[in-house]
Amino acid sequence: MDRIGADEFVKGNAIRTLIAARLTDESPAQAWVIAYRAGWNDALDFCIQAEQALDKEEDE
Repeated sequence: MDRIGADEFVKGNAIRTLIAARLTDESPAQAWVIAYRAGWNDALDFCIQAEQALDKEEDE
């Protein structure tokens, strides 16, 4: 995944999280930060899983 693909992955996750969370009581800025952070965490989890899968392949 290149840098542009990674950025789109994080943005897509942030948008999905924002829609799913139904953040109606927060300001737009607060909602954006909450959703972006959740998307970032999802992307980081994905990277960790990918690294673990690659490590597992090397061990076999």
